[in-house]
Amino acid sequence: MTQDRTEIFESMPIPQAVAVLAVPTILSSLVTVLYNLADTYFVALLGDPLQNAAVTLAAPAMLAFNAISNLFGVGSSTMMSRALGRRDYERVEKASTFGIWCAILCGVLYSAACAVFQRPLLALRRGRTYVCCDIRKLRFEPSIVREVCMVGIPASIRSLLNVTGITVLNNFTAAYGAAAVAAMGIAQKVQQVAFYIANGLSQGIMPLVSYNYASDNIPRMKKSFLFAARLAVTCLACVSLLYYVFAPQVVSLFMENPEIVGTGTRFLRGFCLALPFQCMDFLAVAVFQAVGLGKNALAFALLRKVVLEIPALLLLNFLFPLYGLAYAQFTAELCLAIAAVVMLVKLFRQLELEHEGRAAGAA
Repeated sequence: MTQDRTEIFESMPIPQAVAVLAVPTILSSLVTVLYNLADTYFVALLGDPLQNAAVTLAAPAMLAFNAISNLFGVGSSTMMSRALGRRDYERVEKASTFGIWCAILCGVLYSAACAVFQRPLLALRRGRTYVCCDIRKLRFEPSIVREVCMVGIPASIRSLLNVTGITVLNNFTAAYGAAAVAAMGIAQKVQQVAFYIANGLSQGIMPLVSYNYASDNIPRMKKSFLFAARLAVTCLACVSLLYYVFAPQVVSLFMENPEIVGTGTRFLRGFCLALPFQCMDFLAVAVFQAVGLGKNALAFALLRKVVLEIPALLLLNFLFPLYGLAYAQFTAELCLAIAAVVMLVKLFRQLELEHEGRAAGAA
């Protein structure tokens, strides 16, 4: 059974391995966004922009739950893959058990908190390969907690910053009325289909990158990343083109209000420009998380939201009221894509030199 698990990471052709690992994560990500789209569609049938705006403003509360899932999900799964690459199966089980039970506990607590504090919240807003959940193996060993948190906490902060960015965008848009919020919300949810596909792909390749990093198979690790990058950039560029060309038709599927269709079209065309660059951001962060460079992933999260996107929202909204907001994400992702390429080239060069040195030493 162990051989069957490791075949995906060690010998399976890279396109097939990426498909086996990434398709489930993409589909699970799409469940979330399709649920949000269904909400938006059926509320839009009421024909009331105010109701649709309410759905948009309430969405960040659910998205904030991703911070919990990323804390324990990303933190434990990357640790499991690295341990699997070192053939340390006992540590794989410990990391899996710790991640699953902590996620369940925190999820229950978060749900209870949302139920109790829903009014203040609304006012404010205007390892997939080897899983063990045997509670008898749950241990709070310092090394396990530290390694999970080293990657998980930056991933969690990244999710919280995403919620912060959405909340800031919502608040800026709310100044222009319910119709503007409804239009922006429709464009945002449509754009999130491609967003979650890219996110699912990046999460899917993390175990493959982690395993080959830990087992010192740097060439396969690099080939896996390059295949995923070419696939993601090509697909998202095509999706971006389709969104740009057919934006009016897409927005009108939800509401036929001329004002909302016009505003939503301009928002969707602005949002979709970020997609090809966004996938490089996601893939870079996936590599950082996979090799245990949580600090690099956190730096990207801070750069993306705090340094680039939120200031861009302020500046572009001032220069081009309302419609400038649609291009803040594009501005941030373009800069991040350049930073991602530079940092990844440097990282892979360093890993290849270290690999060659170990190979020479062994010879």
